[in-house]
Amino acid sequence: MIGCPTRTRQLTADFLFEEPPLQPSPQGRLLILGDGRSLWEDVEKYGEPEDVMAVNLSGCFYREPLTHWVTCHGEMFDPWFVIKRCGNRPPTHTKLGRPADYQWPIIYGGSSGMLAILIALAMGYEDITLAGMPFDDHGHFYDPPYHGRGNTNFKAIWDTARDNWFQGKVKSLSGLTKDWLS
Repeated sequence: MIGCPTRTRQLTADFLFEEPPLQPSPQGRLLILGDGRSLWEDVEKYGEPEDVMAVNLSGCFYREPLTHWVTCHGEMFDPWFVIKRCGNRPPTHTKLGRPADYQWPIIYGGSSGMLAILIALAMGYEDITLAGMPFDDHGHFYDPPYHGRGNTNFKAIWDTARDNWFQGKVKSLSGLTKDWLS
């Protein structure tokens, strides 16, 4: 574990807290960075973000300050901070039982990207945009160009999340998630 002590909060089905663990910016706008090949093009499309939440390795390479960093693999934060190129040391978030500043008891059946979205909703963000989270077969931004990765098997959880949890607060800039959330 890095830095501050772990805090655990209970997440309710409708993402309401008596006292949210961290307050979003007054604008309530958040850009979530994934590891998809479209990351840098999506970041350029978005413009200047208020708050930025990185997912997995995107936090190592995004050169501006991060507001939050999320992964399902909390044990990776220590090595990732060693290779982080610049910026700040944001609060880290993961699922219950993994090392991070904040552990979230969220059961969702998805990826680190889905965990990041659910944490953002639980924190009270109302306008969430996904960059580099296309869930298509084009691979990660750090993969060689010929390497694809089939992420289309996540569609069912994305449909459930869109229909039951997102409440129109989440949009994506590229790929299948852009279609799934439209």
